Amino acid sequence: MATLSSSLGSVDLLSEIQAALAGHEDVSYVLDYLKLSQEQLAKDLPSGNGETYTFFAPNNNAIIFSLPQDVVDPFIVDSQFRHKVLLAHFVRQDLPDFVFRGKFMITMANDNKYPLALNPDGVVRLNGANILGVIPLETMGNIYVIDEIFADQEDIYEAIGNVPPKFGPLGEPLTNLLFSEINFALRKRPDTTYIREYLDLSYDELGSELPSGFYLPDSHEKTSYTFFAPTDDAIATALPQDVSNPFYDNDQFRRNVLLAHFVRHRLSDEEFRQRSVLTMANNETAVITRSAGGSLLINRATIVEKIPLATTGTVYLIDYLMTDQDEIYKAISSNQTFDPWGIPFDNNSSEQQVQQVDIIAELLLREKQEKEKQ
Repeated sequence: MATLSSSLGSVDLLSEIQAALAGHEDVSYVLDYLKLSQEQLAKDLPSGNGETYTFFAPNNNAIIFSLPQDVVDPFIVDSQFRHKVLLAHFVRQDLPDFVFRGKFMITMANDNKYPLALNPDGVVRLNGANILGVIPLETMGNIYVIDEIFADQEDIYEAIGNVPPKFGPLGEPLTNLLFSEINFALRKRPDTTYIREYLDLSYDELGSELPSGFYLPDSHEKTSYTFFAPTDDAIATALPQDVSNPFYDNDQFRRNVLLAHFVRHRLSDEEFRQRSVLTMANNETAVITRSAGGSLLINRATIVEKIPLATTGTVYLIDYLMTDQDEIYKAISSNQTFDPWGIPFDNNSSEQQVQQVDIIAELLLREKQEKEKQ
């Protein structure tokens, strides 16, 4: 197989491509992407010194079938991804006719090498893509319309994954961007799995308490929040062992504790530089201070890391769950369906259930006292 390398080329390449594609509805998507990347592409595909190019333009169906449904278009939101993929469709010369009548290895503008061949069925294919037609440029070469796009699926999903979701699985706008952005910001952190799950369980009820995103009144358009997210270790340390998890069993408890970790505005640097009294979303107060060693604290919790959100505020990881132990023990006691030995309560025997609840309360009290001695 012969090898054909590309040379430099063009005169105002992108303007000529846009003019040539303007009347072709079947390539309108790639035309939009070219316009978005015009400034960046002009640096990589220079014009004005006799250069010529070949552009293999994927049609709309090729692009549609390459992307998952009901997600953000990565070509719109990720300029680096878009630029990388577009370069993979250019050749830095106007390919001569004989190339389309044989078998050649074509070097693309991103240095990828793709096979171009005339097949026995009479169809010319580039890297598996059928060439459907040709659109000549005014002076700088030709456009060939193809039915596939040269983009790796891994790159597509990575580009999509780098953008916080703003739409649900059916394409509807999310009614609360705050929780979407928190989940996105913490998604790769193994030390925040508990708090993410609790937020998910309380999504509907907290959505009305902490509005953000689409469908908000004008007064809420710039709503932002600060969330102090306890780590998994902080939560595990706060909860007694060998009893049911009150965050799963008691919706009201979970709601109250989560609200106690939100502030209804994005905290400023000034609020962290001085001793600040904050009103949390549950209307309780918390205090920002510094320890003798210089660590930043909110109440008894050390702030260990700052994680900005895309649009709705900031997350601060903390090493302590900000709720009273009494509230934890009350929530556990009020939702027990098994005794300490794993035997289900007999709901038909109120006397037995009262006795078993008393036993659990006593065990929890002992555990609490042991923790306080440590």
